[in-house]
Amino acid sequence: MQRPRLEISHPDYLLECEEMLERDVSLLVERAEAVGWDRGSIAAAIANLGRAYLLKAEADDATERAIRRSKPQRAAL
Repeated sequence: MQRPRLEISHPDYLLECEEMLERDVSLLVERAEAVGWDRGSIAAAIANLGRAYLLKAEADDATERAIRRSKPQRAAL
């Protein structure tokens, strides 16, 4: 894996990420096909896992924000 060369705000950032992940995802698909899974189900499962990952990350971020808001603020000295 390689670190991103582009800033996250760059229009090609996502494309760069896809290119970096492509080889590993292709190998994963090949391994799953080799043991009998069909390509369509594999692709759907990968997409579902991606959506689940995003939902979990959003929930984690919301939890962190709630924790920060609930902590008492220290008085300035």
